Amino acid sequence: MYKLDVSDRAEQDLELIIAYIAVKLAAPKAAADFADAVYDCYDYLENNPYLYEQCRDTKLRKEG
Repeated sequence: MYKLDVSDRAEQDLELIIAYIAVKLAAPKAAADFADAVYDCYDYLENNPYLYEQCRDTKLRKEG
């Protein structure tokens, strides 16, 4: 199994999105379901790292 490296910025953005759904839209269940779906995708990607093509950006690909 591989480890997915999620940037701090991505984690912050996800937290803000979840908070917006839970508080601003007053939908805490939807926020929890969304968070679960995102983390399920993370798990799936860790178990299937070659499912998607490699990054097309040459600079980013060199950085790994």
